[in-house]
Amino acid sequence: MPMRAIIRIAGLTLLLLSTACASSGEYMGIDIRAPQAREPVDPARALADRKRNLLMLIAMLEGCYERVPGGFRPVPVVEAKSFECAEKLAAIENLSDELGLGRGPSGIASMSLTSLARMASAGSKNAQLELGIRFEEGIGVPRDFGKAHKLYGEAATTTGGTLWVYSPPVGNGTSGRVIPIDRGPRQPGLQEAIQRLEALDRRLAIAD
Repeated sequence: MPMRAIIRIAGLTLLLLSTACASSGEYMGIDIRAPQAREPVDPARALADRKRNLLMLIAMLEGCYERVPGGFRPVPVVEAKSFECAEKLAAIENLSDELGLGRGPSGIASMSLTSLARMASAGSKNAQLELGIRFEEGIGVPRDFGKAHKLYGEAATTTGGTLWVYSPPVGNGTSGRVIPIDRGPRQPGLQEAIQRLEALDRRLAIAD
C-alpha cells in the first residue's frame, strides 16, 4: 500500500481515537489532564493585558468589531470604517502576540506540550498548527506524520458559522424548510496549515 494512503488511513484512525479518548483526558496521545503550573504575575504582562482589553472595548464602541454567532470578530482591515479603526485592530493584534495569544516567539510556539495540546483539543487552529509542526519535525515528541497530517487538516479547515440544513415536510399538506444551525463562531482555516498540508502530501508522495 502506498505510504500516502497509509498516512491518510492513520489520520482517520487517529481522528476516531482522539474523539474516543477526549473523555479520558488525552489528545493525540498527550495527557491534557496534567495540572498546569501557576505562573507568577508579570507586571509588564498584566499592563499589556489591560491595554489590550481597553483597546478592544474602544474598538467595539467605534464599530471596529461586528457581531457574529457566539460573539464578535474584528472587521477586515479592508472594510474598516477608518484608518484609526485599522490602527487599533493592528495594535490589538500586536498586544495579543505579546501576551502569547498568537503564534510567535512569545506565543504558542513557546508553549509547553500539555498546554498546546489542551488548546488544540479545544479547537484553537493556531495550536493545532503548532502541534502539527512539532509532530512533523519531532520537536519534543516522536516524529509522527499521521498526527501531523491530521492536525494540519484540522487547522486548515474552516469551522463554525451557520450551517443551513433542509428539513423535510412532516405530514400531508406541509412543505419542507431550510433551518439554520449555529455551529459557533466562524474560524477560517489557516493559510500556513494549508501550505504545510500540501507540502506534507508531496513529501509522502515522494516517499511512496
